[in-house]
Amino acid sequence: MKNKTFLSLTIFAISLLIIPQMTFASWWKPNTWKIFNRKAEVKTEQKIVATSTPDSRVARSEKATTTEKIEQKSEEAGKQKVASSLADTSAQKNDQSKKIEKLKKEVEALKQKQSQFKIIEKITEKPIIAEKKESSSSQTKQNENIVTLPNGAVVEMDAKGKVARIIKEALQPAVHTYAPPSSSNSTNSSTSSAQKVSITLGSQTIYTTSAKIEWTTNEPTESKLYLSGGGISSKLFISETGYSTNHFSTINQLTPITDYSFKITVIGNAGFADVFGGFKTKTPSPIIKFDQSSHGISMGAKDKISWKSSYVESCTASGAWSGIKSTSGEEFVSFNQAGLFTYNLACTGLSGGTANATLTMTVFDSRPKIIFYFNDILSNTFSGKVGETVKLRWETSNTSGTNSCTASNSWSGSKYIGGSQDILLETTGESSYALTCVNGASGESGTNTATIIVTP
Repeated sequence: MKNKTFLSLTIFAISLLIIPQMTFASWWKPNTWKIFNRKAEVKTEQKIVATSTPDSRVARSEKATTTEKIEQKSEEAGKQKVASSLADTSAQKNDQSKKIEKLKKEVEALKQKQSQFKIIEKITEKPIIAEKKESSSSQTKQNENIVTLPNGAVVEMDAKGKVARIIKEALQPAVHTYAPPSSSNSTNSSTSSAQKVSITLGSQTIYTTSAKIEWTTNEPTESKLYLSGGGISSKLFISETGYSTNHFSTINQLTPITDYSFKITVIGNAGFADVFGGFKTKTPSPIIKFDQSSHGISMGAKDKISWKSSYVESCTASGAWSGIKSTSGEEFVSFNQAGLFTYNLACTGLSGGTANATLTMTVFDSRPKIIFYFNDILSNTFSGKVGETVKLRWETSNTSGTNSCTASNSWSGSKYIGGSQDILLETTGESSYALTCVNGASGESGTNTATIIVTP
């Protein structure tokens, strides 16, 4: 009996301690449940997203659905827990029913708060949607005022149909007009894109077979020169200064007295430009020359004199010949005496000036020469008396290729090219001693005669 009493007291004491704790435990307070706290955080995030995200209506729709599901699950879980609690605590049914009624009121209060949050969201959403619609309408209206013109320009028109502002400049097409060079030494006709790059032709230094063309540009450019004329067509020459404002090209191997034309093309940051020009190479100074150099010739022989000239208008002869001579030609000459002969030509050039040429010819007698001596005295004649003896000696020259001569008249036979002979004067009268020698190299022959007069 004591044991039952003691057990009953013990159970009652424990009940006094446990039941109040269970009654006021946190899980009995719905406002402390995490599910309700989470629901409030979700609502707050919905408000922030709604003001910043263009697609907030979709996000709010999805999050609102999620919130409602969470609320339903939370409510169902709460009811299940309440039901289980009521079942577990049937002994405290009256008190617990009060607690449950209180919890229901709190749940309803929370639902009302949640609906207030939704109303706030909807109120906040409307100005945002209106602002977006207004912005979209303004953008559409602005796009309708932007017009692309036929020339490529993009402009914005105002309500009166006037251009309010230029968004993009129109592209200016480049126009190229060929201007053929005139007969003068230089021409200048240029076209450019929007006339932003310009070319100015500078000095032209023209020679007979070369030229130097100079030009300038208003901004640094790369320049090219295309040359035509004299058998060439559009031959490319690059500016020797590279990327610069001052340019020049030196052109070589040109033909004298020839018309040339050129086109200069420049390319810079502002566009490109062309310029056309021309020039005529100069006439060289006159040139005249003989085909032969100065030389020697045998007397009596014939020789040919020939000459050629360039850029010459007329020629005049002087020296061993005279008169007007053609600018190019030839003549045959002969010499009947030995000596030094000079042939001169003076020619007037096409561009003025004079050219001169001289040919010197030395004429010599290549025939064999024979000289006589009487008693070692140079002479071709000797006078003596009958009975005297005289020594006749001879010497020869130009007898190369031979070593003998032939005697005739008062003597005969072959005589050495150099020798002597004693002659006895037996009868009165006149006697002749002839000696003929041959030049073995030229084949020419020479004859000389010595005469002796004998008196009583």
